[in-house]
Amino acid sequence: MNTVKEIESYKRTEQEHVVAALMERDHPVVTYGDDLQLARIISAFVERGLNHRAINLFFATSGQLERYISYLKEAGLDTDKLVLNKELILEPIDALLLKPKVDVIIAFVKKKLDQVALLAEKKGRRGGLNVIGDIAGNLAKQQSYDEAILIETFWSAIIPRFKTPITLICPYSSIPTVLVEPLRELHSSVLPIQNIWRSRLLISNASNVESQ
Repeated sequence: MNTVKEIESYKRTEQEHVVAALMERDHPVVTYGDDLQLARIISAFVERGLNHRAINLFFATSGQLERYISYLKEAGLDTDKLVLNKELILEPIDALLLKPKVDVIIAFVKKKLDQVALLAEKKGRRGGLNVIGDIAGNLAKQQSYDEAILIETFWSAIIPRFKTPITLICPYSSIPTVLVEPLRELHSSVLPIQNIWRSRLLISNASNVESQ
């Protein structure tokens, strides 16, 4: 089985340290500036899953899945072995994004979560599910903002009560202004743009005080 020792060592960013140290049922939104940063985030998160004896489950487009696999191979992981041993499960979402219907997407995700949770139980994977969810991020790219918020609302609701612990990261290459506040409210933390939102809240609070 792959372990952290098999992952290529490098100087980590603060964001990577936080991702690798996530707790069960954490659900942060993660933004990235370029492919290198995304690669390091993905590798750190999968490292977290392996160290916690979780099953890594990716919901992403075929193109994204190919990139993620290449990132993990570059980090020194035997991805073929991980997939064969069902320590890494890849779920393409391309068809779901063609004419996105939230109820169809949620039904698909629920079914997969139930299947993988049962697998985790059978394999004795007490770390639960280590999930990368690119569904909402892709909907945001398509400017399907209402649908993206509904998917994030689903995750926010199911993670605390799902029978098997889920730890989820939601990668976004950028966040449209219309999604800033909803994403802040629906995630356990925000990386690395929490300072922007904190500043906005301070400004908002100051305005409220002045108006009183």
